[in-house]
Amino acid sequence: MKLLVLLSVLFVSPLFSQQSFWEKLPDPIGFVNDFENILTLKEEKELNKLITDYEKKSTVEIAIVTIPTSATSKEKFDDLSLYIAKTWGVGKKVKNNGILIAISDGYSKVRIQNGLGIEQIISDEATKKVIDEEMIPFFKKDNFYKGLVSGVNTITELLDVYFEKTVSSCKCPYEQGSNGVQKPISVYTFSNGTSICICEFHEYISEEYYISDFSIADCKSEKILYEYGKYEDCKVVQKKDTLLIVEYKYLPVLPNFGLDKVKIAVHKIYSLNDTIISEIKLELDKLNLSQTIIDDFLNTFSNDKINPVDRNIETEILLLELLTLHQNDKAYEILQNYESYIGMKVNVGVARDVLKNAKRTVRRLLYK
Repeated sequence: MKLLVLLSVLFVSPLFSQQSFWEKLPDPIGFVNDFENILTLKEEKELNKLITDYEKKSTVEIAIVTIPTSATSKEKFDDLSLYIAKTWGVGKKVKNNGILIAISDGYSKVRIQNGLGIEQIISDEATKKVIDEEMIPFFKKDNFYKGLVSGVNTITELLDVYFEKTVSSCKCPYEQGSNGVQKPISVYTFSNGTSICICEFHEYISEEYYISDFSIADCKSEKILYEYGKYEDCKVVQKKDTLLIVEYKYLPVLPNFGLDKVKIAVHKIYSLNDTIISEIKLELDKLNLSQTIIDDFLNTFSNDKINPVDRNIETEILLLELLTLHQNDKAYEILQNYESYIGMKVNVGVARDVLKNAKRTVRRLLYK
């Protein structure tokens, strides 16, 4: 998330027991976490409901945290706010659509941090106006609840105007949208007004967050710019006026050709003179296989004594793909004619899909 606005306000607070959030940051409970005890339980519950209802409607996540003086020094309040936003992971990762409102009565500060997905919708100026006109007047009267409600409502109104104007007019190609409809999963708008969207994807969370089996479409033309299959695991990274898609695949890079997830390419999408530009750059880690191992593997395809049914077809295909991406011409030639080399058709099950996908990956990254 990117820092947008920091503004001081004038209000007073009692002292709190000493407990540094740098040493141990409490886990969030809901969207509202009042560590300064400046809200009543009823007010906290109503704020949670207000934010939860909007999250269900829009997927935007708004978190509110009040920070006592015991949690950090005044000089590090800004840093702590950013740390909380990152550690709690406010917002959906693929959309980066989180908003953190951090206030400290004791330090007379309020800070709003918007994820990049929100930053393109709500400007710095608009965010400052929300604080100056909707929140501070109430905070000066020690009415934090009304100030927060006013601020949240104004933020959601700004978002709704954008969604109605931009997102509703951005459609995925027929049957490429979420759940078989034309509504996109996420929309990214460049500063010149052009937009692209992510359509239909599979997501999963392990230690990190990836999406696969999705497409990128131009909102204006409703044409697909690029498609990723189920074997491409990608991270979507939003930057100012640029969308990066970092592509990973499971390839045999471990000892004994064990599979591991490795980065293979970075897809950069940006807008220039109202035209969507798409650039893909191959990015591979160093190949940790000796030349002897590589030669011995490739020579197995010249051995007529190996029975095709004894081959580990899926691993072989993936290793040929890996070597081809590292510019091994012999591996490329074998991959393109794999069935001829092993004397058997690969036309059923997972092996067929792996072979098809390997050829497609090589073609789009190396031989377009």
